[in-house]
Amino acid sequence: MKLFFALPVPKAFIDKLFIPYQKKFKKYALKWSLVENLHITLRFIGDTNNEQLETIKQIAHKVSTSHELPRLEANNLMSLPTEKDSHVLTVEVSQSEALYHLYKNLDDQLTEANIVRDHRAFFPHITIARTNKPILEEMLLEVGHGVLDSHNLSWKAEELLLYESRYGKVDKEYRELARFKLGTQA
Repeated sequence: MKLFFALPVPKAFIDKLFIPYQKKFKKYALKWSLVENLHITLRFIGDTNNEQLETIKQIAHKVSTSHELPRLEANNLMSLPTEKDSHVLTVEVSQSEALYHLYKNLDDQLTEANIVRDHRAFFPHITIARTNKPILEEMLLEVGHGVLDSHNLSWKAEELLLYESRYGKVDKEYRELARFKLGTQA
């Protein structure tokens, strides 16, 4: 099983940014993310066995109940290159101190339990589309060098999600394995 931790994306993000950008960039050959796949990846875990899964869930519960709710803000539209010849259209999410501490604590606890870290660095973003064509820079110019419209969104993350990633018939599929409520408990 390939696993990762993520933070959910609110409906307001879908309504105010994702759907309008789908309409705005209709003329480009983009493969849009499925709405149900929108998330902010917190930590990749990679291949995991069933024995490790229980340890991972215990760590997530411990970490999730010991953190304040991180405030997230959608900032810039960005193009990220990938290891393949494709490009990813993302919305950058500001890295607040609370968000970084949540990531760092989760990462430290998992590493201490010998849950191997995926090679990717932590960079909070929401992947909204992919393409094999070098058109994303042109698109970013169309929206003012990637700066989002004046309705930047901010929200508090209230849950930590554990997903399994697998390839489906059309796109990657993310199956939710567990959900953990964020926030310190008295």
